[in-house]
Amino acid sequence: MSNITHDSGRRSLKLDFEVPGTPEQVWYAIATGPGISSWFIPSQVEEREGGAVSFEVAPNVHSAGVVTAWEPPRRFAYEEPDWSPPAPSLVTEFVIEARPEDTCVVSIERAPPGTGTSCSFASTSRRQALR
Repeated sequence: MSNITHDSGRRSLKLDFEVPGTPEQVWYAIATGPGISSWFIPSQVEEREGGAVSFEVAPNVHSAGVVTAWEPPRRFAYEEPDWSPPAPSLVTEFVIEARPEDTCVVSIERAPPGTGTSCSFASTSRRQALR
């Protein structure tokens, strides 16, 4: 786990871990509603850039956002603008890297938009394009 401080002074959190499975199997687990729901919390994902994401963090409590990167089976990112008011938006990016013998390294980075991370740049660019 890395806690990274960027030139902007903002921080991001990055985790890298190895998991069993092909990139396609790992993609299903981290970038689809049924996959995320199977290991985390009830979730819905519109499987496309610009699609909606929704996470049921507690009974009748949802966090919603928009898919900012959809590149199966390699990269998935989304932004949750109201994940914990009054905190700033939160961008989450998953990158899958295939390894030998049906394993993958998954990198997860979480950061506020505009921190200078690849996930926050994707989110900021997408948000500006929507204006």
